[in-house]
Amino acid sequence: MSIGVTPGMKNDGILKSIQTYRWKSIYLRYFIAIVVVVMVFFVAYNVSIYTYYRNLMLKEANSFTLQNLSKLNNSFSIVFNEADSYYKEAISNDYVKSFLNIKELPAGYKLSSQIVQPINSSMLSRVNTSDFITSVHIWSFGNNNVLSSSTGGDITKFSEEEWYKYYSETNLSYFSLPVKMYEKNIITICRELDEEGLLIVNIDLDKVSNGFTDYDFSYYVSNEADTVLFSNDEEKISGNVNDLLYGHILTENLIANEQTSVMTREYIVASLKSPDGYIYSLCVDCNRFVNKMNGIWIIMFVCGVFLSIIVLILAFFITSSLYKSIANIVALFKNTQDSDSLDETTYITNNILGMINNLQKTEVEMTNRLHMLKKAQSVALQTQMNPHFLFNTLQMINLFIMKSMKGDSEASQIIVLLSDLLRITLNTNENIIPVWLEMKHAEKYIQIQNIRYKNKFNFEWNVSPKVESKRIIKLIIQPLLENCVEHAKREDESVLTVKIDIYQGKNEICLIISDDGLGMTKERLDIVSERMNEIPENEHIGLANVNQRMKLIYGDSYGIKIKSECGKGTTVLLSFPDNI
Repeated sequence: MSIGVTPGMKNDGILKSIQTYRWKSIYLRYFIAIVVVVMVFFVAYNVSIYTYYRNLMLKEANSFTLQNLSKLNNSFSIVFNEADSYYKEAISNDYVKSFLNIKELPAGYKLSSQIVQPINSSMLSRVNTSDFITSVHIWSFGNNNVLSSSTGGDITKFSEEEWYKYYSETNLSYFSLPVKMYEKNIITICRELDEEGLLIVNIDLDKVSNGFTDYDFSYYVSNEADTVLFSNDEEKISGNVNDLLYGHILTENLIANEQTSVMTREYIVASLKSPDGYIYSLCVDCNRFVNKMNGIWIIMFVCGVFLSIIVLILAFFITSSLYKSIANIVALFKNTQDSDSLDETTYITNNILGMINNLQKTEVEMTNRLHMLKKAQSVALQTQMNPHFLFNTLQMINLFIMKSMKGDSEASQIIVLLSDLLRITLNTNENIIPVWLEMKHAEKYIQIQNIRYKNKFNFEWNVSPKVESKRIIKLIIQPLLENCVEHAKREDESVLTVKIDIYQGKNEICLIISDDGLGMTKERLDIVSERMNEIPENEHIGLANVNQRMKLIYGDSYGIKIKSECGKGTTVLLSFPDNI
């Protein structure tokens, strides 16, 4: 795992984080949390404002309903009080009393104008001075005649029949009926006069209701029998008022002069019972008030959209600011293999744990390398000697041989080649040399072996011209050739073929040395491969030496790879970086 420092987190880093972790990304969770918190507050605020104004509207609607209920009561009470005042006037009128006291009349007998005229005048005066009373009748039970402001005569010939039929069926002393007369909505109020007769007053309710024509609510005027006497909806006249109030208010539970109202989600129902038994009811549709909220709702919606955009923008900048520190830490780790982490914190944690593990491994490795270094120093001290002493001694031996042999010999040639190899080995001025020079050094070793073993080895070179000028570690090929000579030769002493291939690979130089010698078993190959990682002390010193030097110079990714098959030979593979 490698670490790199970046100056900050750019937008593409944020997008990359979201693409990597998706909904698990801390950035998205921060962003969503900020948006949700602000939007919840905003929605709650809007709901509270909307609820406040809605309740205010409903309160206004309830107040409106009760005010109009009171107005309805006042308007109709004037009319009913006027009818009641004429009742009091009639019951105390002497002419009316005289008319009521007259019993059965002979056929063809006409009432005295002295009695009829004052009563007719009184009724006409009442009709003419009233804005609502259309006609007044007095029916005598004794003589079965009717006096009227418009007409009169025997009850059997009287044109108005509804009140007469109703009284005949119920014998109520006081009642009111809805009547349709001359295309007008009329309420007929009937009241007994000392059980001697009946006062009938007809009231034009269309004139009474003119003050309510501008409103779109429904109202009902009903009697004690719960019959609707009048309504702005003519279809409801004569119906049962309890049915029209949707069962929310029962007239039997009403108390005189006390307003009762019930508010539902759809409408407001209110009723008032007058002292004389009349019931006034209103049904107001709440939507006519709630609809006033549409303007407020539109304003709130527009503000909500505008605020949502602002919230998204602010959430983006706030989240980016909060996320920057996390993003910078994530950017330090260039390991992209841990993209399956739950989120960025897990990714950071995993990388830190990985660093700790790597540090522990490095510490162990450094301890092992320190041990190997001490061991190498010990071996180096044991083998250290003066190079000049070796050269001088070999020169002296060469002179003695040439003197004794009286000329050049194979022994003399070997000593000269060996001196050259020692000079190359002990020269530490340059450790990286061209391939062609390394091949020249190896040739000296091959010459020594051919003199010694009388051409029992066949060394075949296959070197690409492209790599001859490339630079590799000094004394790489010779130890590997020596390993072939010492361990690969056959017992029958047949010719051993050793091939040396050097060619250009992909960004590297490849070296392959193969033989057709004895080879190794798998167990033996495993032992040799393991010993190559140790400080060379005994056998296979050349392999271990080359392997250790390559790792020290090029890194742990480089070194020797060995392939071998018992009875068929061994192949050693090496590669060198092409940038040295």
